[in-house]
Amino acid sequence: MFIGREQELKKLQDSLESSKSEAILIYGRRRVGKTYLVNEALKKEKSTVVIQYVFRDVSAQINIMEFGKYLAQFFNEPFLNFDNLDNILKYLATKIKGKKAILVLDEYPFLRKKDAGIDSYFQRFIDETFSSLQLKIIFLGSYLDIMTSMIEKEAPLFGRMSLILKIETFDYYDASLFLDKQVSIEEKFKYYAVFGGLGFTLSLINNKKSFEENLLSLFIESDSILERELNTIVQTEISKESDAKYLFELIAHGTHNYSDLEKHFKSEGLGNNIAYLMNKLVDMSLIKKESHLNNNKRNSLYYLKDNLLDFYYSFLFKNINSRAVMSSKAFFKTIEESFEKVYLPRKFEDVSKEFLIRLNRKSTNPLFEEIGTYAYNNRYTKQNGQFDIVTRIKDEYTNYECKYLERLLNKNDYVEEVESLKRLDLSFSKVCFIAKKGIDKTFPKNVTYYKLIDFYKNPLV
Repeated sequence: MFIGREQELKKLQDSLESSKSEAILIYGRRRVGKTYLVNEALKKEKSTVVIQYVFRDVSAQINIMEFGKYLAQFFNEPFLNFDNLDNILKYLATKIKGKKAILVLDEYPFLRKKDAGIDSYFQRFIDETFSSLQLKIIFLGSYLDIMTSMIEKEAPLFGRMSLILKIETFDYYDASLFLDKQVSIEEKFKYYAVFGGLGFTLSLINNKKSFEENLLSLFIESDSILERELNTIVQTEISKESDAKYLFELIAHGTHNYSDLEKHFKSEGLGNNIAYLMNKLVDMSLIKKESHLNNNKRNSLYYLKDNLLDFYYSFLFKNINSRAVMSSKAFFKTIEESFEKVYLPRKFEDVSKEFLIRLNRKSTNPLFEEIGTYAYNNRYTKQNGQFDIVTRIKDEYTNYECKYLERLLNKNDYVEEVESLKRLDLSFSKVCFIAKKGIDKTFPKNVTYYKLIDFYKNPLV
């Protein structure tokens, strides 16, 4: 079953339906579902010559030779041999002349990573031959450095892609579609808080088991499948693996300010590459960069964007030895209180933001233009801090107070929040509430609120 990605699928299908030749770039992190998206789009191409080839992590010359052999076999001419990419592309052009065709080049970075000049062959082919063909070339890959460098201004293929799609992980709602309908709302939230939005990760969940059973078998057990998956991502796509792991750990345990992260790196003798590393991890959607809505000049804040990564570095990374000598169930008991009282409330705020963004996109009268954090520093009371979910429309700010509690909110919760804002002398135009359980009958009727069950009622976009 194909889940989510409606907008990306439509854009890709629209491109494939036209008869003109086009080059298409699709990229995103490992296991995000790029190939799955392409395969879904190709289901409509009944009368089209479709050629799909996956490059291997070998030398460019071996990849070129194997690609040539594959094409010759595809067109029932296995006796042909090609010594360079130019000749392969010329051969392809003769075989598809007058036909509508699609060439999918999966794991393209394996062909290109040791020889950036490979792009020039495709550039020449596009410039000289495309006009006489009805061919779509889809470049697919997960090495973000390589894929994004293909479309930089100085690159041979700059300006030659008719469609560029970066495939992101699923948000909380689309992630929940991987789960059976009988899974409770609270468990849906917990699954996303830990397993995140990778299709591969979500597909491993056994719906016949409880959340805790899946968590123990898939992640907490020593050398679990998800631990190996995380290590593979870091090892294959980040050159300085130990630096990345150190950064993940710092962020997971509360260091978010860029200057503080930089100080830690310098104290460990790692300061020279932190800016490059952080930009790369932001591009990979592993960490996210945020600035306060009311003070963009202040140091940027960094958080772990990937929930799988966040859970791992919050609880598992430093406890490899404990996990090796304890049962997974016994180990979970040692972290359960922190998981329930610290980790899940923090993730509830993240999911609340995703919910509000979905709600905003659906509305023809947007609730806000920006969403983020809001910093305050009262020089009279000497209090400073931040509000984690604030929206802005024009010059007006709305604060959303998140409460991950096992009870209903009441009038006292509202009064306490309003009074604290008065003491801080903050003039939010509106205060709204997002509560896990909802509100009781004493809560003011004119105050906007949402509860966890609202997040999952219907697709909001």
